[in-house]
Amino acid sequence: MGYLECHAPGASAAIIGALVEVLLGWWMLSLVVGRYFGRKTDLSNHVERVCDCLDKLSEDCSTYWLARLPADLTDREKVLLEAKIKAAILQVYSSIKHIEQKYRIKEEARVLGKVSRLQTACTGGQFEAAKREPDRSRFMKILRIIHEVQGGLWNLKL
Repeated sequence: MGYLECHAPGASAAIIGALVEVLLGWWMLSLVVGRYFGRKTDLSNHVERVCDCLDKLSEDCSTYWLARLPADLTDREKVLLEAKIKAAILQVYSSIKHIEQKYRIKEEARVLGKVSRLQTACTGGQFEAAKREPDRSRFMKILRIIHEVQGGLWNLKL
């Protein structure tokens, strides 16, 4: 017979029960906390990817809208930039839509509506025109909207 069994009957069962209870509690807490922080990390990664895409879109728009056509860009470069701009807008739209649906973003925090303004700014005016002058004001409008979208996304990360 062990020491506890002689001096305190049932004590070993109580110690084992307490250890099991502590281990189960720790395991359940780690699941809840891990799930919360894992979800926040996943959201952060999605937001970072969208912000990187917005930065590339900004660079492409600067090349496209600040260039003098046809002198600064060849036809092939122009068509390639137009396609990259359209593709980036679609990627940003689908990524933000995925984020807002997966993480159930509240209505007042949504930024998807700003993407349509971004699309209009990027592809409006003389977009795809054979001859046009550089449009600095359009580029500044694009930058303003990109920064609004990025600010809304960064608020989701917090």
